[in-house]
Amino acid sequence: MEGDKCSQQGRQQSPSFEAFDRTLDAVVAACDQLTGATWEQDIVRAELAARAAVASWLQARAQLGRLEPGGFRGPRWRIAAFALAANRRAITESLGQTRRMFPDPRLQQVLDHLVQTVARVAIESPHPTSAEPAG
Repeated sequence: MEGDKCSQQGRQQSPSFEAFDRTLDAVVAACDQLTGATWEQDIVRAELAARAAVASWLQARAQLGRLEPGGFRGPRWRIAAFALAANRRAITESLGQTRRMFPDPRLQQVLDHLVQTVARVAIESPHPTSAEPAG
């Protein structure tokens, strides 16, 4: 029984693709919420969803960096990197669409900041991926 408990604790402490996948799922859910809030013209929900999408994407990116043991980038890691890059593009497009739909200057400032944050992290990251699509 004690051995099972120790192995469970070890799995919880070490980064895993499952944790990365759950975080990436949170990115997708937040983007869906952002789209819904934008079409419903709900400025509060739109801002919250935009912030949640970017925060989840940043968390997923950090998790992916921890999944790169000793610089080895195997097939599973490359697939995860491509999925992360695709979600970066989806977030950027969703933030742009939301910006066009809401003329509120304060919200536009928040959205601009979020877009710049994602772009800066994608460029400055110590582990850029060759799997990232251009744009």
